[in-house]
Amino acid sequence: MNIPTILPLAALALASCQTVTNVVPNDEGPAAASTPGYRAIGTEPFWSLTIDGKNMIFNRGGEEDIFGSDTVSRPSINGWRHVSKTMTADVTFTQCSDGMSDRIYKDSVTVMVGKESYKGCGGGIIAPQSLENTHWRVTFINGDAISADRDATLNFADGRMSGSVGCNRLSASYSYAGKTLGFGPVMSTKMACPDPIGTQEHVFVSLLNAMTTAEFKNDGSWLLTGQNGASVVLEQLI
Repeated sequence: MNIPTILPLAALALASCQTVTNVVPNDEGPAAASTPGYRAIGTEPFWSLTIDGKNMIFNRGGEEDIFGSDTVSRPSINGWRHVSKTMTADVTFTQCSDGMSDRIYKDSVTVMVGKESYKGCGGGIIAPQSLENTHWRVTFINGDAISADRDATLNFADGRMSGSVGCNRLSASYSYAGKTLGFGPVMSTKMACPDPIGTQEHVFVSLLNAMTTAEFKNDGSWLLTGQNGASVVLEQLI
């Protein structure tokens, strides 16, 4: 299942950028690349870019940030161009594969810093078309953070979900289409679980048995919300 996360930057590392077809289109238009806080990232070498109003911040592999102030932004052919004295960032509304996982980003991004060109992806991650053979960590249950060293993971394979939130083993059939993610009756082992794990597991199982919405976030995480307002956040494992 493919949620606020924020995925660690290392998990967003991009090995390459390529055009992807037959995926959900980017429907946000030029605003998607002109809104403050726009981010892009790439590899070889690792780099990141933040566009925030008239400022751009570029970082390459942990080196000192390079700043671009007084940035001029304007629409370009199928995208958006941001120009400062120190760098130029071209955002193209062509979906981009990170080359290392099944993640697909909304935009392809090229950054020119001096004579150096860097290619990567940006604009947020698009919801996957399938959950088959994907793996997720449970990061929040009802707003409470789950320790990273706890075995709270879900796996999807052969039409079934299996996993745990740290105590009993859980499994169920599942169906996924768009913003709808449903589960068959959740089966569980019968170990007694100490709190807070026991309470969190009860909330989690109840949500899966009656879940109503699955909202995919730009950072690649899922927010699952049940009928009674219970919520679970999932972060994809690479």
